[in-house]
Amino acid sequence: MVVLLLGTRLYDARTGTWAAIVFATLPAVWYSSLLISTDVPLLLLWAVALLTFWNAFRERSWTWSIVAGVAIGVGLLAKYAMIYVFLGVAVFAWVEPTVRAFLASRQFMTIVALAVLLFLPNLLWNLDHGLVTFSHTADNAHWGSGPLLHPDKALEFLGSQFGVFGPLLFATLLWLLVTSFRLRQRTEPDEAGTRVADRYLLSLSVPVILLVLVQALLSRAHANWAAVAYVGATVLVVAWLLRRGARNVLGLSIALHTAAGVYLYAGALGTPLPGMESLRARLEGWRDIGAQVADRAAGAPYTAIAAFDRMATAELLYYARPRLQPVLRWPTEGVPGDHFQLETPLTPKDGGYVLLVSQWPLTDDIISRFETVETREILRIRGPSGSARTVYLYDAEGFQGL
Repeated sequence: MVVLLLGTRLYDARTGTWAAIVFATLPAVWYSSLLISTDVPLLLLWAVALLTFWNAFRERSWTWSIVAGVAIGVGLLAKYAMIYVFLGVAVFAWVEPTVRAFLASRQFMTIVALAVLLFLPNLLWNLDHGLVTFSHTADNAHWGSGPLLHPDKALEFLGSQFGVFGPLLFATLLWLLVTSFRLRQRTEPDEAGTRVADRYLLSLSVPVILLVLVQALLSRAHANWAAVAYVGATVLVVAWLLRRGARNVLGLSIALHTAAGVYLYAGALGTPLPGMESLRARLEGWRDIGAQVADRAAGAPYTAIAAFDRMATAELLYYARPRLQPVLRWPTEGVPGDHFQLETPLTPKDGGYVLLVSQWPLTDDIISRFETVETREILRIRGPSGSARTVYLYDAEGFQGL
């Protein structure tokens, strides 16, 4: 709905309608809709920020400035990738002189101030925890590891974007990128009202892709790291194709993406289709495992449920309900590797009588950390598609710490 409003506001109702349909059927949106991830609120708030910042700039509006600041601030709490919006605004000011006066206005200062204010709790928490989130983000980037350049990773990331945005749409965006210098050189009157809008959407999409591409060249990058770029890119590509009478390209893209999405959903929901095995293995089984773990925990005086990796901890927190015991994460002697190891590690205080949940048989090193460990049960869960998952349950007493 926000993409519809964005396309309508920047261009016209036809563009907004097509953009909304195209965005709803993007391969990345099909896939993301299967998952609970930080990308979902990030994309919504990015879209709201794009719409409200544009309105604030065009109307010099205090109301839109306040909403834009709130969207950016809350978006930063969803995922740090929201910071790219300021990169896009800087590029927009570089290619579009008319925006520079707005960046010196009190409305823009209000946007920045509200974003910083809303992000402040996260910053204060990080200062109290040795900036652990920022160091973890840097670790994810793998800077300084291995050779200086990784052209194979850059090509891999670039190729993945044809799957994220769709082959026809991404090819169109690349063509726009190649010819985008013309947008900066064009200074004639904007009679159609599209030049500034084109520059705005280019500035809020292409620089993100290029930045992540450089990151991939230096180290690596996941396919979704540039996901925010495709909110504005969708509206831009749709508007450009409609202006050139290429509505058939949009129709073909929607049909292609919908077919791929139906295939993805059918595979995820259990239909035995080629290429879906790994996806099914990741998705299936945890609901049943969580229910059985909660059932076992309800029948004994456990002080805690403990898991050995981030994924299992998260799955149990979500699916092992209702329960009386906390779900804790196996601790580490070094730097915490995830939020659970930092905030909810298993400690001797919690380890009086623990239900251990493991995806592999326990090693002697783990067993030696307890006074006693007994195998309680081995759960073998088979999903609707036939994929199997095995989980080992142990009764453990007297955790002594690491």
